[in-house]
Amino acid sequence: MWRVAGIGGLLTLICVLLITGVMAFGKTQPAHIMIYSYQDELYELYQLMIMDVDRQLVYPLPSVKAGSYSPIWSPDGEQIIFVRAGNLFSIRPDGRDLQQLSADATQRVEISMTQDGRRIAYARASNFTYSIEILDILTNEIIRLTESEDFGRFFVETPLTRFPAWSPDGTQLAYQSTLGTHSIVYVANLNATDDRPNPIIDGELARFPAWSPDGQSMAFYAELDGNPGIYIIVDGQPRRLTDHLTDGQPAWSANGQYIAYHSRRDGMWAIYRVNVETSVIERLTGNTGYAYAPQWKP
Repeated sequence: MWRVAGIGGLLTLICVLLITGVMAFGKTQPAHIMIYSYQDELYELYQLMIMDVDRQLVYPLPSVKAGSYSPIWSPDGEQIIFVRAGNLFSIRPDGRDLQQLSADATQRVEISMTQDGRRIAYARASNFTYSIEILDILTNEIIRLTESEDFGRFFVETPLTRFPAWSPDGTQLAYQSTLGTHSIVYVANLNATDDRPNPIIDGELARFPAWSPDGQSMAFYAELDGNPGIYIIVDGQPRRLTDHLTDGQPAWSANGQYIAYHSRRDGMWAIYRVNVETSVIERLTGNTGYAYAPQWKP
């Protein structure tokens, strides 16, 4: 039975202390902690939730206003980066040290941070189109990666480029490009001088790229030969892990053992994880509200 802490009570405080390790009683922090977005069934309440999969505890991220979304962990696991009203914020998992990282009119969604914590890639929403931009947190410089032909080889002639994902070494950026109902995942080598982005699966529908922790594989949603689900690249070839057309936004655990994802395979949007080696699937969230966009703590 999953125990969900309500906002502002003693139970929330205990969950915060347990999950952040303050009350770990000498034990190491659990390896399987994630953050995800949550909506109630009436689509009125938007929250960011932290889950300790090992202890089966869930609590709302403290000090974060409703309406926040697209949460990710900083590479060191000490901060959570998220979006509210289009701008970027960071906060500690216990609700301390809330900081605003951007302050402009850009509408950002779907963010990814480099391992050095300096650059954040995101999808910029404007007039029903999406393009990929990169923000340098130290200088506030913004690079528009896929929107303009002035940026050469990364220009993609589609109105929708979304879901950026940095490679672990920060030299490559994967993203989803959509034209009509057809989506392709491209990988752009940012250090190259003349290479255009390459599709991971040539000519096939693919969405939601996510690099493995060692950078040797990638997870994504695809419908290869009419078979929908989450796939990974193994020895240059796709291997299917799940089997439902609503599976999406995969995220690797730090040890590479699991991939978490959201799905409506049981009727409501919920968070699941699949064992990469055995393909065994486990549902992680309950039957109330809608849970989506999971991200494992590094």
